[in-house]
Amino acid sequence: LATNELESGKNHVEEMKCGNTAKSTAMQSGMEDLERCIQADLQRLDEDFRAQMNLQKNENVRLQQCLTTLKGWPDEFCAAVDYVGDHGEDNLDDRTRLELYGWYKQATIGDCDDATAKAGKWSAGARYYMTKSWEAKRGCTKEEAFRSYIRVLDDAKPDWREACDEEEDDNIWVNEPEDKKVEYSQEPRMVVGDDEGAAIDNSAAGLFC
Repeated sequence: LATNELESGKNHVEEMKCGNTAKSTAMQSGMEDLERCIQADLQRLDEDFRAQMNLQKNENVRLQQCLTTLKGWPDEFCAAVDYVGDHGEDNLDDRTRLELYGWYKQATIGDCDDATAKAGKWSAGARYYMTKSWEAKRGCTKEEAFRSYIRVLDDAKPDWREACDEEEDDNIWVNEPEDKKVEYSQEPRMVVGDDEGAAIDNSAAGLFC
């Protein structure tokens, strides 16, 4: 009897050892699974962070390129574009605005290409004339396009500079509250035709009127 009890006790101990071993193995497996999940989450976070950093880097490069481009524009050209943006629809006919549009695109972008030309939300007829005006300037340098834009505006509206000077004088105020700011004209855009059938160029290259 004593021998049987001893054997039974040994078996019980072995069973306990096996049970503990199984529990330990299961616990270790669970810990490994948890560690793999944590590592996967950390890797995803790292990839997301790198992706966001790349996007920010690309955006910074794009902004820097825009600033560099703007710095390269002659002051007189910028003033002419501002004038046309503010007064072109009222003071210039469609033929002149189309000619200005072509020179503007050639000066700011370069030669016309299908992808850029199709970016505007134009009717079929407007697209033809606007693209034709731009295409006619192919091969011209930016400097030549800058000068030609100003020349066309000079021919159509010789006193446009005086009008700009008068607007600058009107933007000066006296004894106004400190928090009051001058609101300048809306961003320029290209409009051809009457209000009902107007064609507007909203291309990514920059809006123009």
